[in-house]
Amino acid sequence: MTRRRRCRSFTAVAVLGPMLWVASASCVGAGWIGVLEPSVEDSRSDGPLDQGIVDSVAGSSDDGTATDSSDSNALPELVPHYVTFSAWPDNKPPGDAITFPTVHARAGGSGTYDDPITFGSDATEWPPGTRLYVPYLRRYVVMEDECSSCIEDWQDGKHRIAIWLDSDGTCVDEVTACELTLTRSSADVEANPPAGRPVESVPLFDRSTCSCIQ
Repeated sequence: MTRRRRCRSFTAVAVLGPMLWVASASCVGAGWIGVLEPSVEDSRSDGPLDQGIVDSVAGSSDDGTATDSSDSNALPELVPHYVTFSAWPDNKPPGDAITFPTVHARAGGSGTYDDPITFGSDATEWPPGTRLYVPYLRRYVVMEDECSSCIEDWQDGKHRIAIWLDSDGTCVDEVTACELTLTRSSADVEANPPAGRPVESVPLFDRSTCSCIQ
């Protein structure tokens, strides 16, 4: 049986002088192809990334110079992902049970580094307990569940995660609509992120009001 060679493409962001540059590389055949180009697009709005996110992830200050931090010698590894979402009604049976409890006993999380939100994926793509940072959501997430669609996509070499939306069996139509609203067919996700990235405290889905973050 022929064994498929898996490899991860990556994107890194750097601020050089007045310009923001994006370096990306992917494996093709037996080698790698790299691209260095200016500017970066926000996968949510098709416009420039929020400068606060860019500065934080790139490790730069307001004047475009590198900041002094424990990770200042390493550029972030930004990996393009199909970012989807899951909620109470999606589980079989419906609920918040997870396959790989590490930070949480059941699906949950607020999105901070210490309390990342549960996500599901393929355990050979992202091992249980792996933390990622999703810039367009301003949230940390942690691998704690299995995702059958993610497993299928990873067999084809496509990165995919399913992030948990806080839910309890009520507001079924609203949480399903929120899943679709927040999904991105391609969005950069940071692997091995340090603590200190910008974080929003508002829930992605507020089950008390059946409302999705805007």
